[in-house]
Amino acid sequence: MKRTVSILTLLLVGSLSTTVQAQTKDQCIKFLQDKADEIVGQIKILGTSRYLVEESSLSMKNGLINLQFKSSGGENISEFCPLDIDSIAVGNIDKSSPVGTLRICMIAEMARSQEKIGKELKKPEYSSIAYFNFLQKDPKNAVQIKKVLLRLQEIIEAENLKTPITEALDEYTSEKSFWYSNKPNSTTYELETGIYSGGQLMFYFSMEEVTMASTTNGRYLAVVPMEDIDEVILDKKNARPASLLLKSGRKEFMVYRLDAKLKKYTFYKEAEILPMFVPFTTEIGLLDLELSIEDTKKQCGGGKIKSKVVK
Repeated sequence: MKRTVSILTLLLVGSLSTTVQAQTKDQCIKFLQDKADEIVGQIKILGTSRYLVEESSLSMKNGLINLQFKSSGGENISEFCPLDIDSIAVGNIDKSSPVGTLRICMIAEMARSQEKIGKELKKPEYSSIAYFNFLQKDPKNAVQIKKVLLRLQEIIEAENLKTPITEALDEYTSEKSFWYSNKPNSTTYELETGIYSGGQLMFYFSMEEVTMASTTNGRYLAVVPMEDIDEVILDKKNARPASLLLKSGRKEFMVYRLDAKLKKYTFYKEAEILPMFVPFTTEIGLLDLELSIEDTKKQCGGGKIKSKVVK
């Protein structure tokens, strides 16, 4: 799961005007906020149904775009990082509908979506598609929004090169298989890939859990916001090989399980401790990695982290 630049991205970036190329991050966000806001009070047509847009807003934190959309049909909160965009296309919406949709395809299941129906807020899900609702009656909107999103992609990519955890992930997440014991239960993790995106670590892995009652297998996604990491643990006692574990603070990490039929990761459980898939036979290198995590956490608005060794 490597980040690659699609042909569409190259074409769009190549066609950017000097004005768009010169836009700062704040200018890009302000533009997108205005585009999200201008559909409030307009009608969106989906098939035979018509919905009145009641709320539409956009914000950004640590490189992660948050979209809030509410209509007479329900409410949706979605998040994605422009860095992970693979392609952007106009969705298949009735041309007579004032409100249209941009279909934003990600490089993997990295777009978070959470629905609210009535007073019930459903558990979040991760898929490979995000949606941006816009005023399609303005013929320039679709192209302009695409260009600004891709400009943001450029800006965040440059910022990520300066993020300490990015180099650490490339250097340290090399071990593919870990076994961890939480007596009497045990878990075997098989890493697929680890990515830093939008102020959070995202680990895609296979997992086998063995308890006295059953053995379960599946493919999973663990999402670890940097600001929620409270402690780094080098476990030489319960992990094979000896490995680095991340412990959450008051807010536990979220783990999602792949639903192959739906092609999305749905909520599985909350976890206090997760492996970072970093093998250590000695304590050399632990301090550097700990500092990389702490420095990145501070960049994301968090504070110091604790550390300990379990022997």
